[in-house]
Amino acid sequence: MIFHEFDKLRTFFLVMKEKSLSSASKKLQVSQPAVTQQIQYIEGLTGFKIIERKRHGVELTKKGEEFFEISKRIEKALGIAEDELSKLIGRNLNFFIGATFLTGEHIFPKIAPEFRKYIGTNYSLEIDNAPEVLGLLKSKKIDIAISEAIVFDDEIKYVEWLDDELLIFSNQKIPKVMDASLLNAYEWVCRDKKSNTRKIFKESLELAMMPDCDNFLMITDSTSSASILQTILHSRISGDLSVIASVISKFALFEHVRDGRLFISRLPKVKMRRKIYVAYLKERENEQLIQDALFFFRTKANEFEIKI
Repeated sequence: MIFHEFDKLRTFFLVMKEKSLSSASKKLQVSQPAVTQQIQYIEGLTGFKIIERKRHGVELTKKGEEFFEISKRIEKALGIAEDELSKLIGRNLNFFIGATFLTGEHIFPKIAPEFRKYIGTNYSLEIDNAPEVLGLLKSKKIDIAISEAIVFDDEIKYVEWLDDELLIFSNQKIPKVMDASLLNAYEWVCRDKKSNTRKIFKESLELAMMPDCDNFLMITDSTSSASILQTILHSRISGDLSVIASVISKFALFEHVRDGRLFISRLPKVKMRRKIYVAYLKERENEQLIQDALFFFRTKANEFEIKI
């Protein structure tokens, strides 16, 4: 039955929303042929064409319009049925998300209201360091994890979601390209040594042949990126005081840099880049709620394509 193929139907809905196969493929972070293949799969099951390519996008065929309306009614009916089931069993069906301090404090909150609406159920968010979050995933205490670090495990599948970059920052003006002599002159508020951010910073300094961050003048270190950000934002600016600096994701910095509250610097010839992943247990790959969540995250990726 075609209506068992919910992932393909959602691709079809997105194509019609975007009025373009290429736009839909970008939002889903898949190739355009992959989107075309899913549409063709639906057409193979129905026995008729549902869309036609035009010069400026795609349009529904006459039968495609009827199919679209029926599909929307079924999607709505499924949502109503899920609500009724929740009431019948006397509780809300909860979806459990684990997130690192970066993804839970600076990324997921921006799309959280839409996520709840899309999956049609409440969610709970657990924030911790990457190893702890991925441990919760493996022990089946959460449904998905959002993390900038990977703990290799045969039971866990990682899907690349966002491209991230780490940047040196301060609330005082600093060189756009960092000078090695300044690193030891600054005071630092950094992530803890076990964090992915600290490890990448240390490795990148070594590649750039610059001083080891373990030897910097550390005021403190923290497990929370939000705490570090607020510390720098509210540190005093005075000619008599040293510059206070740190390293954090571009996703945490973007609005503050745009509004002139913070200033950034990069290492010479070395980009501190990494991926943000959505992870889930391989044994749950075919569960509809997992597929719904993955689909949602793919469609939101373009909203985080920021340049700083």
